[in-house]
Amino acid sequence: MAIGITAAFGLGSIVFNSVALVVESLEPWRKLLPMYYYNGRDPLVFGLDWHALVLLALTVVFLGAAVFFFERRDLTV
Repeated sequence: MAIGITAAFGLGSIVFNSVALVVESLEPWRKLLPMYYYNGRDPLVFGLDWHALVLLALTVVFLGAAVFFFERRDLTV
C-alpha cells in the first residue's frame, strides 16, 4: 500500500509538472510539487540553492511523521 501510494504520487507529480509547462493556468500550482524543486537544478555545477533546502525540509518532515506513526502502530492480534 505504501509503495503504491508513493509511486502514484511520484508519477502524478511528474505528469502534472510536464503538463504545467504547456498549460499556463497550471503554472502557479507547480510549486506545490517536489518535482518543481528537483528539475532543472544542477548542484554539482551551480552549488546548492534554496530549492535544495525545500527538499531537505520535506524529507525531515516526512521522516518525522514516519517515525511518529511507526512507533504508535498496533501489533496486537
